[in-house]
Amino acid sequence: MLKDTSIYTQAVHAGERGPRPGFTPVSTPIHPSVGYLYDDMQDLDGVFGGERAGYVYPRYGGPIVSAFERAVATLEGAEDAVAFASGGANLGLQEVWLALRGLKTLPLRMCQHCKHCL
Repeated sequence: MLKDTSIYTQAVHAGERGPRPGFTPVSTPIHPSVGYLYDDMQDLDGVFGGERAGYVYPRYGGPIVSAFERAVATLEGAEDAVAFASGGANLGLQEVWLALRGLKTLPLRMCQHCKHCL
């Protein structure tokens, strides 16, 4: 596959995209950094648009985040759960959610040091 590429390309991509294994991991593997390829842009657009299941970049979600959300939902007896990469992202989404419902909100900078402001 990489035989006709430069040593630099080989150094970056050698070992990638191996054959699919004939086994299933006992627990969800953790991939700290990964990107996802799709055969065509329509598939990728479908994932970005929420019309197709899949992942595009870890910041937007991935298999380990999905597994964590399912686990939290199960343990909390909830239908679903949402995980965030940071407290700031959580507070920012809460601000948007409240504003879209016409509710008064506190400025985000006031909320960053207080756990009960929202």
